[in-house]
Amino acid sequence: MSKKIVILLSLLCLITSYSEAQQSPPRYTEFGVKGGGSLYRYTSNVGLAGDDVTGGLHLGLYAIKPLSDVTSLQFETSFMFRGYALRRDVIAQNPFNYFDFTALGNFAIGDVGTSLLIGGNGSFILTNFDARRQLDFALVGGLQQDFAEKFLVSARYLYGLRDLSNTVNQPAYFSREFQLSLGYYFTR
Repeated sequence: MSKKIVILLSLLCLITSYSEAQQSPPRYTEFGVKGGGSLYRYTSNVGLAGDDVTGGLHLGLYAIKPLSDVTSLQFETSFMFRGYALRRDVIAQNPFNYFDFTALGNFAIGDVGTSLLIGGNGSFILTNFDARRQLDFALVGGLQQDFAEKFLVSARYLYGLRDLSNTVNQPAYFSREFQLSLGYYFTR
């Protein structure tokens, strides 16, 4: 049920941003596609941590709605593959697939296309329901750089806030993830 709500909210945000872009030509909403890789691990509230850093991939859409010359809202929806081993001898290690929704404040730093990203992320698990909780929330911080008019590159860190363990009397585990993405603007 909650997955349907997030998907509907994501679509509503994108549609609303698109209709506003049609009404205000000087500050239109920019749309694009982005993808990239991530390094993922989890930490525990009792000092234990996941043994291995695992890899992941993501692919999704984004919308950036300018509020002023230096401030924008950035919304993203993406499909995430997390928990894949980074060693050749292991094909997959605890793979989890997620649908992510991210809402960010995008704050320009100077006039060179660099911006600071601060916000939140909601992740809804699509596979391995018994192994983890279905919903995770994270704080997000990072940097983004626009280049060549149509492209962006971003690096960000996600700091999980919700215990992912789905078992009683076990330590709490929290996600930690570093993402690197490349994006392409459709509307620039």
